[in-house]
Amino acid sequence: FIAVGIGYCNRATTIFLEAVVERLYMPVLSFSLRFPGFVVCCSIALLMVTVGTVRSGVVPYIVLPQIDSNFCTVMISFPDGTPERIADEATKRLERAIKEINQGSIDEGLTQNPNGIVSAIHRTVGYGAGTDGDESSGSHVGSLTVQVIEVADRNMTSQEVVQRWRQKAGIFLGADVVSFGSGPRGLAGLPIEFSLLARSEDTAQLEAAVKTCVEQLEKYPGVHDVTAGGRPGKWEYRLQIEDDAKAMGVSLAELSSTVRASYYGEEAMRLQRGRHEVQLRVRYPREQRESLADFEEIRVRDNVGNERPLTELADIDIQQSYSAIHRLDQMRSITIAADVDEAVGNAFEITSDLKASLIPKLSSQFPGLRVLWEGQEEQTKDSMKSMIYGFIAVLIAMYFVFTIEFKSYLQPFLILSIIPLVCAVRSLVTS
Repeated sequence: FIAVGIGYCNRATTIFLEAVVERLYMPVLSFSLRFPGFVVCCSIALLMVTVGTVRSGVVPYIVLPQIDSNFCTVMISFPDGTPERIADEATKRLERAIKEINQGSIDEGLTQNPNGIVSAIHRTVGYGAGTDGDESSGSHVGSLTVQVIEVADRNMTSQEVVQRWRQKAGIFLGADVVSFGSGPRGLAGLPIEFSLLARSEDTAQLEAAVKTCVEQLEKYPGVHDVTAGGRPGKWEYRLQIEDDAKAMGVSLAELSSTVRASYYGEEAMRLQRGRHEVQLRVRYPREQRESLADFEEIRVRDNVGNERPLTELADIDIQQSYSAIHRLDQMRSITIAADVDEAVGNAFEITSDLKASLIPKLSSQFPGLRVLWEGQEEQTKDSMKSMIYGFIAVLIAMYFVFTIEFKSYLQPFLILSIIPLVCAVRSLVTS
């Protein structure tokens, strides 16, 4: 019975192939041999159409697409010095949002698991790591890591979970960074990531350029979680000594040490308690140290012994410093990163538009500004360069093999010329 079935299948396959050869292949071959110029023109036109569909955005250009993951993360960061309870309340709000999404997955029938798509939740206050690899610690930082069930057991991707989570959580007033992500991104990095570099004396121009880039990125559809490095830190008092103070023999170091001793304390003596020494420090009472109302009343003693108010000896300026300062090639560097929803926007088109419209304007407005592209843009260039080198090496190897096989130097070129046409047809069929 099996031999009869196999014989029947062979005869049917032979009849089908002979029909295809006689009715389709031979007529097309005869037409191509009669009009070779027409065939070549059609091939070139098909290749141009393929390139045009990619360049026009009809077919999205995504070299390193996002893959599904079993982990979804979010990091939230408030200004330095924010009380721990603020970050704790924000993380609890994020936790409630993901639990509502989990219950919604059960109600909508997106999983057969009775417990929903979420299998574990880990909430942390005091430490967080964003999707761009930026790590922060302190009472102002919080993070959540959510583990979801396997892909085969749910009808929702991790990217969709993150999108729902972002919408359900809403806006956090006062937060510097709210960064969502789904799993590690590996070497690819974020879809949009670049650094602006400037000299230290051009910090004001660098900050203005960063602000312009952030505002422009937020206008693109599908772009979210726009972050800029060099986040502001705590407010601080900066002292600039007066010329009269210098004439009195008071230095800036003495002013700084007096202010430090007022709040941190200055060692007066050491006491021996058993085998241990205990430092005895003299400083302001607690109620004065917890408020800056008495800061201007600090007295500084000059060389003669007279005590003068701090405001008579120095100019006091209140400014906000940076939580971290990054440098690259001896220049101040601020990294701008953003995530892109591939269903709405395309990172390649956005970066191309930035290079064509925004970056030239910034270069003309701020001559000392440099732009360094990172993330997927950098990895795409490296990958494409490696692919081109590998493609050339493979073509050379194939040419040598065909030359030996056909014993001709011309026929291998005819065979290899089919490769662009095959790539064009495959691109159109895939799109």
